[in-house]
Amino acid sequence: MMLRKFAAFGLSIVLAACGSQAPTAAPPVATPEPTPKATPTPGAALGCGYPPMPDQRIQCPRIQSVFGPQVEAAIKRVFELHPDLFDFNKTKGDGLYSYKVLDRRQYTGYVVEGLRGQHLCAVDELEEIAVKQTNDFNEQYNVWTSDGYVRLPPGAYITTCTPAQF
Repeated sequence: MMLRKFAAFGLSIVLAACGSQAPTAAPPVATPEPTPKATPTPGAALGCGYPPMPDQRIQCPRIQSVFGPQVEAAIKRVFELHPDLFDFNKTKGDGLYSYKVLDRRQYTGYVVEGLRGQHLCAVDELEEIAVKQTNDFNEQYNVWTSDGYVRLPPGAYITTCTPAQF
């Protein structure tokens, strides 16, 4: 019995000693050096290297399309690369390249991508596509009809803004 009391007493001292020690500090964790962020080239996101222009809320007259051939080429390229975006059995008007668009967002996104591939600045403004080559002027195009069919230039051309508005 004495041995049990002695063992219990010894165990209580060991437990008390364990609880009274200061916790051991965890080794410091090395903080990784932050990765430097690349500085974007002004206008790189637009596809041509020119910086965006502020919207000066000017009136944009309808003059004459300059980028119509490039817009048409970009649209026809989308037919070739992404035929799944169109219903070629549904056409409007004379039906020549006026196919039903099945996904307008992807369609206009690919048209913008095609214009940028031609070294033009282009942005999808949801209802229209804006195109420029310099900040002197830009043109606006609506490349699909309100009922969802492809619209080619010259009918797709809306207006010209001087100076460029994007």
